[in-house]
Amino acid sequence: PEAEVEAWAATQKFSALTPRTITSARRLLKELRVIRSLGYGIDDEEREKSVRCLAAPIRNHHGDVVAAISVAGPIDRMPQDLVGSDVAEAVVAAARAISIDLGAVDEGAIESHRATARAHGGRR
Repeated sequence: PEAEVEAWAATQKFSALTPRTITSARRLLKELRVIRSLGYGIDDEEREKSVRCLAAPIRNHHGDVVAAISVAGPIDRMPQDLVGSDVAEAVVAAARAISIDLGAVDEGAIESHRATARAHGGRR
């Protein structure tokens, strides 16, 4: 919940690892709102220069986030805009497939199963 994250963030120091690192609680909370709306998060050279990452949550049978799946790569080999990209679609599909295997139920379960074929290379 946002209130819990806000309370935690207020106690943290945010050290810059790169010039793009999120270094304030306010900016982190803003970014978390974007992540919640997209359903996945993007690290655009925030942890390591010249590396981009996209991650999606894996949920259990209660709907709780228990893990994540991600893909990372050099910026010149990742899409310029990760939002809405094929990479984002594949990572989210893989996360949904794993979540469904763990018993998670989601409103788009039928569509998710169809989308996972691509994420699994046509195998399940």
